Amino acid sequence: MHRSQNVTILTDIRNCFRIFRKHLGRRMYIVFVLTALAVSTEAFGIALLLPLLHMMETAGLQGAGGVMRAPFL
Repeated sequence: MHRSQNVTILTDIRNCFRIFRKHLGRRMYIVFVLTALAVSTEAFGIALLLPLLHMMETAGLQGAGGVMRAPFL
């Protein structure tokens, strides 16, 4: 990508923000904050789920007869 294309993309993004600001006003910033909050809570939930899945996988490999058993049941 050339420098002129980067400048064009940044200019386009800036113009889009101006249009959003014109139509939404300060609500645009509230939407951005709420979106960032939703993304962070979703990532936190996935991060909490991964160790549980790993624990179930290792318990399933040690289970008898190839049946995967959850260690917490």
